[in-house]
Amino acid sequence: MKKSYHHLNFIKLTFIFLFIATIVQAQKFKVDQLYYEVTTGNNVAVVSEKDDYPYWDTKPAGDITIPEAVTYESTTYNVTSIGEWAFSYCDGLTTVTIPNSVTNIGEWAFIKCTGLTEIVVESSNPNFSSEDGVLFNKNKTNLIQYAIGKTNNSYIIPNSITNISKWAFYECTGLTEITIGNSVTNIGEWAFIKCTGLTEITIGNSVTDIGEGAFYKCTGLTTVTIPNSVTNIGDGAFSYCTGLTEINIEDGNVNYSFIDGVLFNKNKTKLIVHLSGKPGSYTYTIPNSITNISKWAFSGCTGLTEITIGNSVTNIGKWAFAYCSKLDTIRSMITEPNSDSLGNDVFFNVPKDLCILKVPTGSKSKYEVTEQWNEFANIVEDASLVSVKEDEKLITEFKLKQNYPNPFNPSTVINYELPESGKVVLEVYNSIGEKIATLVNKKETKGVHKVTFSAQNLPSGLYFYRISYNNKITTKKMLLLK
Repeated sequence: MKKSYHHLNFIKLTFIFLFIATIVQAQKFKVDQLYYEVTTGNNVAVVSEKDDYPYWDTKPAGDITIPEAVTYESTTYNVTSIGEWAFSYCDGLTTVTIPNSVTNIGEWAFIKCTGLTEIVVESSNPNFSSEDGVLFNKNKTNLIQYAIGKTNNSYIIPNSITNISKWAFYECTGLTEITIGNSVTNIGEWAFIKCTGLTEITIGNSVTDIGEGAFYKCTGLTTVTIPNSVTNIGDGAFSYCTGLTEINIEDGNVNYSFIDGVLFNKNKTKLIVHLSGKPGSYTYTIPNSITNISKWAFSGCTGLTEITIGNSVTNIGKWAFAYCSKLDTIRSMITEPNSDSLGNDVFFNVPKDLCILKVPTGSKSKYEVTEQWNEFANIVEDASLVSVKEDEKLITEFKLKQNYPNPFNPSTVINYELPESGKVVLEVYNSIGEKIATLVNKKETKGVHKVTFSAQNLPSGLYFYRISYNNKITTKKMLLLK
């Protein structure tokens, strides 16, 4: 009897699961060329045939008009949204007309529609609009999607636009020139990725944010000018731009600097990108001030043969050295390698069987058990790679270093060395002897120390910084130029 009871329960559960599966399967259906999926009640979204890549067995093609409503098995549904990936990879698609009923369009809805020449939104749609085949929000403040198949060589972002959406111009290889006007404040992540035909880009003076990967693999770009207004440049924004040889930073920009083919934040603590378009074979030493190497920072630098990573580096972003195919020597001064400080696939496609990894004396065994570092076949100790702790042993006298950069605007870094622990007071004075700021007032340990001074609210002029340590006083000059 007990066995029969359990058997009956099993049959009931099986029936329930089959019933649920039938309902789930009924959520997606096809009418004409388009697939729909029920979202809520009698509302549906236009979706791709499959949920995962390659998304289609039979792709929609030609001129598609999305209906406001669709009937399936005697039930009428309202078409209210276009889902993520809804038309992705539909290379035979030429035009899409979006009805008034659509209130939401998901990311990547039209990605890699290489034949798409026009997106049309019905004029009464309350949320979206179109002009010249380009998709916008209703008020035309957000550029959502440029039709990848358009034959125009140049495009001027309309003056009303403040935001360029993520992926908006993905693989628009026919575009050679883009003008981003002064109304735009944000360039979204991956907005112009793989626009390989793009040779000229004008960035307006109101842009504050250039998103991650914004111009990644724009291999035709040769120069870019970053205006004063830019306060954030995302990782990978100019990575793998193999034709890019110069990034011009306007003189008044207080956030970034470009030195010898490398883009840094102003204080040179973050290395954002080493331009991959540098010709010939070359070596590079990460500056001692750098603590963070950005994602994709050296990606595609096929001429790089040797890199020296200083002991100040605490983070190396994912794919930082990806596709550095000629890298034959890595000189790492890091004494305590830590896999947590490495992003994914930092050394992707680096010839790890041939590349020699040189490490500080006594640290080889640590590298051999640390993920990613232990993928190198040739790890050797090199006595010339001196760690921070070893450097500190060499400090025998008190030193106040010249600030860097100098002249500066608006911030600068002041370094000093202490041969032993002691009370430190570091102050800044103006040219008439008035104290402006106290940067340090505490006991500090032996070693190298640094502090950042920001003069954001101070006028241009000559300033003095004075340090007091164990009854010794030293003063140096610095110049603020705005």
